[in-house]
Amino acid sequence: MRSNHFGIKSHLRSLEDSENTRLDFVVFPLSILANKRLSVNARLLWCVLSKFCIRKSECTPTVEMLSEEMGIGRRTVFKSLGQLVQAGLVVRKQRFRRSTIYKLRT
Repeated sequence: MRSNHFGIKSHLRSLEDSENTRLDFVVFPLSILANKRLSVNARLLWCVLSKFCIRKSECTPTVEMLSEEMGIGRRTVFKSLGQLVQAGLVVRKQRFRRSTIYKLRT
């Protein structure tokens, strides 16, 4: 797996070009990028969540997965998730004895 300058180690969305090389990317809305109320970690977390939500707008990564993916601690993940929820960019649905569902909004 490749790493980029943000420390994300896994592949995001991929496209194949004519030479069959992979181009890894995530679509990042400018409204989130320009949101000065969000920390850099919260903005990056939105991108990482979108990686897990490739097929639909909902996903169920664990906090441990998000923490490892971003190279930050669990507490920072929770703080960043709180910012995204407060900004209305993520809806969090906790389920009893199951993983949390995250729904992305833009």
